[in-house]
Amino acid sequence: MTFRYKGHEHNALMTDLSESGAGFRTGRDIEDFFLARGEEIAYTVKTPYGSSQCRARTEWAGPASDGYAWGTVFTYLSDDPKDPLRSLLDSPF
Repeated sequence: MTFRYKGHEHNALMTDLSESGAGFRTGRDIEDFFLARGEEIAYTVKTPYGSSQCRARTEWAGPASDGYAWGTVFTYLSDDPKDPLRSLLDSPF
């Protein structure tokens, strides 16, 4: 998954996914990286079905044992059943 923050593109892993939001984690500390609650970010999420765009509002964020972690609530998620992120959500696996 990629996202832009403070003018820089970053990579992170999606650690949790539900209809309402997702959790993310970086594998390392990012200098000057602090997400405030309520901050909205656009994400490009790569799934087994392809790449998808979504937007999410940060609900919590903080340092993790091996980087930085945060949880979000979706503010935009496609309702197109062919959208790759929607396909992943609808997948029985």
